[in-house]
Amino acid sequence: MKWYITTLQRQFAKYGFIGCPLTRQQLVTLYKHSIQLDEAYIIGCDVNSGFPFDFAFEATLAGEG
Repeated sequence: MKWYITTLQRQFAKYGFIGCPLTRQQLVTLYKHSIQLDEAYIIGCDVNSGFPFDFAFEATLAGEG
């Protein structure tokens, strides 16, 4: 799990985010649901744009994200 969180945080930094838009608890939730890193990044972008985490997460699970 530590690798997943660190890799995702680095991906956000790589693309210009000053900080990760997701909380540690949200990152753990994504990990526990086996969300791929690319999908997790998209969820983070949605959250950064103002969408609630729950909305972005549920849309990804439903295949709409």
